[in-house]
Amino acid sequence: MGKRICWLLGVALVAAAFAVWRVCVYVPNPSPSQYAGRPTRLAGPGAPATRRDYALADDEAIRYIPAPDPEARRRLLERLELARDPDGAPVVSVTVVWDGAPHFRSMQVGAGIVPRRLLHVLVSSLEVPLYRLKGIGVAQEIGLPGDWVVRADADLDQCMSCVENAVQQSGYPGFRIARTVQECRAHVMHGEAWAPERAVQIFRPHPDVSPAREQNGTLRQFGRALSAAIQRPVSIDAKPKDLELAWQDNSRAYLDLGANISGEMISDLLNEVAAALGVTFRESEVELTIWQLEGNE
Repeated sequence: MGKRICWLLGVALVAAAFAVWRVCVYVPNPSPSQYAGRPTRLAGPGAPATRRDYALADDEAIRYIPAPDPEARRRLLERLELARDPDGAPVVSVTVVWDGAPHFRSMQVGAGIVPRRLLHVLVSSLEVPLYRLKGIGVAQEIGLPGDWVVRADADLDQCMSCVENAVQQSGYPGFRIARTVQECRAHVMHGEAWAPERAVQIFRPHPDVSPAREQNGTLRQFGRALSAAIQRPVSIDAKPKDLELAWQDNSRAYLDLGANISGEMISDLLNEVAAALGVTFRESEVELTIWQLEGNE
């Protein structure tokens, strides 16, 4: 009997330790790559605007829906032909862009064990480039569940003010977003690019996370993915800009787990991309608006 009790206590301790690890480390997986940016429009007219509806009033630039109505979200996803994720995982958050009717922007799926991170709101829902954010660690610690509706031409400063207010009302009264203008290191891609036979790897897969899904797109789209991965602006002067290629972006795993992306890793990656595409990179400096995320007391 004593051995059995010890065994049960041991199992309970392991389970408790695993639960703590999940809460502290686990971040729900981002939306499947095949959903990103899909330009799907609702078949019918939008419903009257309510606080939990997926439409914007004329004077609204952005709406945060902290507690989505399950039935309203189900109808939205069905009309967008996104009622079910291919892997069968539950929906964590949906973001649509409004220009008189909702258009799909992104969807995050996962186990929902912990709330969606503020970092994913900024990067996926508002599409703020990582290189325009400081204090990313703060955004990794704050949970901000719910759905978002963003006007197509919304001013980003106005959107960030809405996010600041949403975070403060969600239990983080000390949270602030400060706006500054700074000089930032950037990279320009030059040359005549070609599509390699194999997908270009944006960083090696993280040893603790499964490799990212392969994505396909134009050279411009690849440039945006590369920019987000290295957290620096990347502009494309290479041709042809509509060149179709495939890539595997493993950078999100490093970001979600708080792993450092060093200057050496970035240099190695740019060299690998240059060799794979037959291009060159030139370093430059650009002036950008930066949003500093401060405090979460």
